[in-house]
Amino acid sequence: MTRARDLMTKRFLRISAENTLRETLGILLHGEQKKYDTGAIVIIDQEGEFAGIATPSQLAIGLVGKWESNDEPSKSAFTAHAETNLSETVDTILNPNQPIASPLDAHG
Repeated sequence: MTRARDLMTKRFLRISAENTLRETLGILLHGEQKKYDTGAIVIIDQEGEFAGIATPSQLAIGLVGKWESNDEPSKSAFTAHAETNLSETVDTILNPNQPIASPLDAHG
């Protein structure tokens, strides 16, 4: 039987929920350059507790935001839209229903 603790790591990237999408993207890209596992970045709230996980796909969705496919289809308009979202905090992209497992939970 595999327990969650058998799959868990103690080394992971983590940032504050107050970091911006720009800062989170920078951390993600820096991690990729350094060959770190950046498939997910742990987000910590103001009390130092787990707030969620930011994945590259969530980050991309956060940058796209409310972009509509029928909006002006120019590269400059899209870039301006994404640039606006870079100042949003990372907590705006977190999944409110993030599943959590304790180290003793079993899968088998």
